[in-house]
This record gives sequence, C-alpha cells and structure tokens, in this order.
Amino acid sequence: MCVAWQLKEAMDKTFADRRQLVIKRKIGLAALKRVYPALFNEVEIWEELARVRGVNRTWEEELEEARMALKSMLNEVAFCDTLDEKLAHVLMEMREEHVVFGPPGGRAGPPTIHEEELWVEGVKVAQFERFMSKPDQYLTWGAAFTVFAQRLSFRATQAAAYWAGRAYAAPAVRLSAPASGI
Repeated sequence: MCVAWQLKEAMDKTFADRRQLVIKRKIGLAALKRVYPALFNEVEIWEELARVRGVNRTWEEELEEARMALKSMLNEVAFCDTLDEKLAHVLMEMREEHVVFGPPGGRAGPPTIHEEELWVEGVKVAQFERFMSKPDQYLTWGAAFTVFAQRLSFRATQAAAYWAGRAYAAPAVRLSAPASGI
C-alpha cells in the first residue's frame, strides 16, 4: 500500500479525535503538531478542510474549487493583468495585505503568511513548497481558519465579509428578472 494512502487513511481515522482537540482547545497548536505532525503541511490542510466540510474530495479538488471561486471574483479587477496582481491590488485596497502577508503574530496573532510559511498562533503550520503563487497561499491561509478553528480577527472579518459580499452580489444581479417592456 502506498505511503500517501496509508497517511490519508490514518488521518481519516483520527479525524474525530483531532477535531475534539482543535475545537475544544484542550491542547495548543504546538502540542497538536507533536501529536499530529502530518497535519502541518499545505496539502494536508486542504485534505483536512475536505474532511471538515464532509466532502469526499482530494486536496487537489478542494483547492481547485477555491481557486475557481477566487478567480471568478478577481476577474472583475480589470486593470491588473495577473491573478497575483489582482489579489495584491484587492488586499491593498482593503488595507489587508499586511495582515495576510506579514510577520507571525505570536500566540494571540491571527494566521499569517511570512516568507513562504503559514503561521497560526505563533506556530509554523506549513512551509509553502507546492503552493508558490500568492493566490494559492492566500487560499490556504483562509483554509487555516477552519482547519485550526481560528476566530476571525476584526481585519480578517472585514476581508471575509468583503469576499462574501462580492461572491453573493454578482449572482443576484444575473438572476434578477429584466423589467417588462424594456
């Protein structure tokens, strides 16, 4: 049996115990990292997000769905060429770039990306080895809130609200019926 498959099986079997530890905060992330070291990489964060969401998907499928949703929203930023530039522009406009891409904030700090690493509660939870693009790193940062049961800080709440508003506003416009006689 493949090592990756054995790891997936083991992580699937221990999911309920791990969620209890994460949600009830019986142990901090440093202790969780000692107990479940496999959870602390960018791929396993996406695998865990699929488990939390209760969907039977691979990490690639989960990430791809998130990429498509982000790309759909960022396509409205017409004056930037690349997805990286569009994301940087939106985060700068929201004054959020330093919150997402900044130094680790310690035990009380929000999740952050610093020098190609994802930090949560002062613990390095992932070294971005596969996800080198800023959009993939940003999406993994967002997934970390759910996987590690992080409360949204005020600034992160603002960013989440912005994205949610953008995601739900566009379909509402497309679904509205045209005025009669026009």
